Amino acid sequence: MRNFFKLLPWGLLVIAGIVIWAVLNRNSAITEVKGIVDSVKPKTDLPLTDTFKDALGSEHSVFQNDVNKVSKDFLKSTNRPPNIIDTAAKNQKVAASELDRVTQINFRLKADSLKAQKKIDQLTKLVAYYEYSDKYVKLRYTPPKLTDSIGAGTFDFSYDADLTISQYQKRKWFLAAKKSYIDISSKDIRTTIMGVKQLTVEQKTPQFGLRVQATANFNPQTNALGIGPAVRVDLGRFSVQGNYLYYPESSRWRPGIIGNYDLIRF
Repeated sequence: MRNFFKLLPWGLLVIAGIVIWAVLNRNSAITEVKGIVDSVKPKTDLPLTDTFKDALGSEHSVFQNDVNKVSKDFLKSTNRPPNIIDTAAKNQKVAASELDRVTQINFRLKADSLKAQKKIDQLTKLVAYYEYSDKYVKLRYTPPKLTDSIGAGTFDFSYDADLTISQYQKRKWFLAAKKSYIDISSKDIRTTIMGVKQLTVEQKTPQFGLRVQATANFNPQTNALGIGPAVRVDLGRFSVQGNYLYYPESSRWRPGIIGNYDLIRF
């Protein structure tokens, strides 16, 4: 019990620090969101970083994927410009703040000099229609009937789209932060990726965390092993842990306080 009262002032100090941090962080977040709403329209186009052809001749387009982020507070604000998230939310009948990510892929299918085949009507011996088909595309042109003096015929068209989307992360060097990329390609070599629009709702790591843990501490110099309960408080990159460990070799309980600060995160 005496150890509890010894640690009580430290606990109160930690709680006071948490309250002060929460108030300051709240004011900072409000100012940041207000600035975004008043002056910035979020970008939606992902930057193209690379293009290449694979062994099958398909062209790949690589876009940086860890950009174009907005906060949930931004989406909840009524004083902001509309974006693709609003359009998707309206179509899906959900709130904009409920969406995690919206992606629009713009691509073009282009082909020249496709060879059409005549299909003859066996009764009239006239051309019933012209058609072209391959693995992906089906085209049909039907000429106007002899009795139709106004019409110019009709086109029927179908395209079996085939897009492969791969997402991965990599570093420029071993201590650099990971960056996310999205690779888009099609097995149809006539397909070109024109661009990607995307907005991601930023999922921030909680700045405050409280953990109740079971912990163990071993000192190799003395071969002392302590086990017992611990409480850890996380404040962004800073954390404080208080533990109360039992050491069998001395049959004693010992309190401890550990502070940490993350210099590098991967």
